[in-house]
Amino acid sequence: HPVKTGDGAQAEDLLLEVHLRDPILQVEVGKFVSGTEMLHLAVLHSRKLCVYSVSGTLGNVEHGNQYQIKLMYEHNLQRTACNMTYGSFGGVKGRDLICIQSMDGMLMVFEQESYAFGRFLPGSLLPGPLAYSSRTDSFITVSS
Repeated sequence: HPVKTGDGAQAEDLLLEVHLRDPILQVEVGKFVSGTEMLHLAVLHSRKLCVYSVSGTLGNVEHGNQYQIKLMYEHNLQRTACNMTYGSFGGVKGRDLICIQSMDGMLMVFEQESYAFGRFLPGSLLPGPLAYSSRTDSFITVSS
């Protein structure tokens, strides 16, 4: 709801607040859980990737709707993460894969609940931006 100047905060202004304990590097929304095409939330921390489901319950009182977050799975990372991208790598249908770039230049690909593979970027000194192009089915990044 839009808040007018001078108005106090309303109960429905805050949809969901969760303490995740680790710093958050990046958040993405996609089809990250096998067996369903529902959207889930991927949260990248420095040493782990967590995938959550977000569900809501319609409220019958003035508090409004209530939302919950539930951990579906997590991957503990062997390397310190920098950023991630996601998409239907290789043209897969109905699901999204996640690619995480580590601080030492390694790309790690996760196929939903499973680690698929990892490759080092040649000559990498510092991580740069990382994007996925579905049109050319390729990762786009820069090298130092």
